[in-house]
Amino acid sequence: MCSSETVNSFYLTYTLMDGSVGAARFETEEDRDGCHISLDLYRVNLGPVDDGVFARMVLRHRGRVLKNGEDRGPDGADGAR
Repeated sequence: MCSSETVNSFYLTYTLMDGSVGAARFETEEDRDGCHISLDLYRVNLGPVDDGVFARMVLRHRGRVLKNGEDRGPDGADGAR
C-alpha cells in the first residue's frame, strides 16, 4: 500500500558524472519535468552534472533529493536518464 505522499508524488532519477544515480521527488509533474530539462541543458551548456548541481536543480524546482534506501514510489523511480 502506498502512502498519500507517494501517490501524489512524481519521481526523477538522473545519472550523474561519476556514474551514480541521483533521485528526487516532486509534488507536480511540471516541477519534475522542468528539473529534468534544466539538468539536460546544464550538461550540454556548462558541463557534467555532479551531486551539488543535481541538488541545486532539485531545490530550484521545489523537489526533494532522495537518499539511498528512501521510498522511490510504487514502482521505483521513473528510470535513470
